[in-house]
Amino acid sequence: MNPSANELKRSSMRLLPHQAALVETFFNPASNRTILLRGDVGLGKGTALIALANRLLQERPTARVLLVVPGSALRAQFVEKFREAGIPTLSVDRYRFREMLDSTPGSEFWPTGIVAVLTREFARQEDIRNALANTRWDLLIVDEAHQFRGILARDVVRQVGESSDRIILATLPTLELPDAFPEDSATVVEWRREQVVDHDGNPLDTMPRPLLHEVHYDLSSTELSLAETVRELCRTLETGTTQQALIARSWLRSLQSSPAALEARLQRIVDIRNRAAHGVEPLLELPEEDSIEDQLGGWLDLPTAEKAAAIAVRLVQEIEGLGSDSKLSAFGALLNRIEAPKAASTRICVFTEFAATLFYVAAEVENLGSASRLLHGRMSNEDRQSALTKFSGDGGILMATRAALSEGDALGEVTDLVMYDVPDGKDALQQVLGRFDRFGRRTQLNVHTFVPSSGADSPVPESLCCSAKH
Repeated sequence: MNPSANELKRSSMRLLPHQAALVETFFNPASNRTILLRGDVGLGKGTALIALANRLLQERPTARVLLVVPGSALRAQFVEKFREAGIPTLSVDRYRFREMLDSTPGSEFWPTGIVAVLTREFARQEDIRNALANTRWDLLIVDEAHQFRGILARDVVRQVGESSDRIILATLPTLELPDAFPEDSATVVEWRREQVVDHDGNPLDTMPRPLLHEVHYDLSSTELSLAETVRELCRTLETGTTQQALIARSWLRSLQSSPAALEARLQRIVDIRNRAAHGVEPLLELPEEDSIEDQLGGWLDLPTAEKAAAIAVRLVQEIEGLGSDSKLSAFGALLNRIEAPKAASTRICVFTEFAATLFYVAAEVENLGSASRLLHGRMSNEDRQSALTKFSGDGGILMATRAALSEGDALGEVTDLVMYDVPDGKDALQQVLGRFDRFGRRTQLNVHTFVPSSGADSPVPESLCCSAKH
């Protein structure tokens, strides 16, 4: 692309007032070294960060800009958007890092005049972290900064931040930052949906809040008995460490999700018991689709592991004797109601917390005679983009886990969001809803949740009721 075409593309990046204000705040000499952007999801944060980096590189052609993001899908999205804007960009993985080491002698192998984009997982590896920390960066951007609270991830932000002239931390309004960056030392920029306006001063947030539909269903006596046995298992774990208490809560969430999710977890308890019996400290490892608190893991002593495993065996037998799944039946009836008046513009997304539930429900969708596209955390970037592109073009049903939705995919065309599982916590819920409830929507978003009969814990938190209307 020739220089004149580059300039034309860059000049076409017209920012909304709140986005332009962030850029001006960054370049204001009175601003602090660290800029904290606290913004609701869906307000064009990525566009503003791209415009800011573009201006910095135009004013300082030899500058180094580093962008660190939580996952590979978000890395790929940012790289594509930077390149579409005509901004030199380098997506850094292990292969590219070795290539830079081999081609450039000495310690100054990070190129200038570009934006280097890395994932959190890659940046926190010791050799990468040291290489980043030993380089002078003109600007460090940390997207989804609230996801950098683990020890290694926090060290990345702290160490690289110490070698950076300027820092931008982008996060949601209510979430905590890594300890290395206290809020009182930063210039804070707040973006709220109800406050942002267009170029004429008119409110941008004109679409009504999502409409909440509760789908009630009755649990059978067998399902209620299963729930009580799960609570017994939870009481066994809750007597242990804090990590074990967190894991106990995850058992309840898996029960609320599906028998498939619960059964997958029960097998882990048996594995723990077997490892403990052979003298191996039994670390509980949970899949990447689960929320970050579940990935903490936990240690069980042998007596506790034996007791938990005995209950787990009973639970597996109870699952085999269920016969039917009342929540799954309610889902099937709901899907038939949504698809009955189906139009070309209908887009349905079914959200789950657990990969086991994703495949379990997808099988039911197929049994009902419908096709679905899957989106989960173990897919490659190419497969993710292929599924999203086909869903956007053809419509139908998209089945997605939270891990797959947490990295910036915008799904504003979805008409019906079926929360087979409701995210645990207001912040997680806000992040998921933000993928769908975005500016530019042409119809109100319908959110469907499942509420069991009395005798079971309701999975619908008050925070969802506050985010949507009944």
